[in-house]
Amino acid sequence: MKKSKILVPALGILVLSTAASITGTVAWFSVNNSVTVDGMSVTTKVAGNLLITDDNSSDANYGSVLHQGRTGVLEPASTTNNVDYFYTTDAKADGSKQEATTDKPYVAYNESTALANAGAGKENYDAAFLKAYTEIDNTVTEVTTNNVVYGYIDYSFYLKATNTSANPYVVRMTKCNLKYNNAALGATDLAWRVGVFAKVASKETPVTDEVATGNHKSILKQASAAYFDGTAVTSTTAKAAPSKLNEAVVVTADIAQNATVYEKVTVRLWLEGEDTSCNNETYAALTNSWKLDLQFELVDKTDATKPAVTAISSIA
Repeated sequence: MKKSKILVPALGILVLSTAASITGTVAWFSVNNSVTVDGMSVTTKVAGNLLITDDNSSDANYGSVLHQGRTGVLEPASTTNNVDYFYTTDAKADGSKQEATTDKPYVAYNESTALANAGAGKENYDAAFLKAYTEIDNTVTEVTTNNVVYGYIDYSFYLKATNTSANPYVVRMTKCNLKYNNAALGATDLAWRVGVFAKVASKETPVTDEVATGNHKSILKQASAAYFDGTAVTSTTAKAAPSKLNEAVVVTADIAQNATVYEKVTVRLWLEGEDTSCNNETYAALTNSWKLDLQFELVDKTDATKPAVTAISSIA
């Protein structure tokens, strides 16, 4: 069948515009029923004594807005910790999956095959994942940046926060709003997930290992979204409740008076296959533009008027 693509350009108030052309109604992990979305742009903004950059080689690079381009094809995957991802091609017609005791258990997602893709911000891809979803075999068909697929796309940047107050301050993600032109779609398209990592950085020193379990801040879903049976995949044979699911996103420890801190933040975006809404019928309807707005703010630790977000919220 014809595959749609998910194009992910630009980061700064995370803006997405999307359109898909998919047919079929079988839920996600089926080889013959790919769930992809075409056209997504992402942007991020900051507020207060907070600056942002994707290159912290100099303080002069920091500003109040950042635009990062991303172009990649996403296919559904599942995770409990935003670090280890799994998938399967063993889906039933009713959308349920065979148990791992059958001959098609969950498969660990592993981006180990080299293929530099500047548009997607990737150096590798998972060859087995590509073959499972697209039936492309790199021994027969050349794999290119146009036909490769991924389980997630990352947006990475640095935040610089300076506290000029006598009170302790923290950096919170205060906005993660998924907006649709069509309010009805926002009520049914619930498979999107936003994961956040953050790690203390040094001035003018890059961080390369912020994507790790110890730096995982939260997995955000829409409040009404649910996994297939309340769990996500945690190994090739097991499922479990996701860790840090819908936790408030605070990316720094307390920042003392007159202190300046640097944090490397990675926002990871994927389609959670264990969500019951992740099926072709839903995504085939996504022909209107939509966007995801992200914002980080430096706020007084005791300020309850600007709470950290705990979920993706749909606003028509």
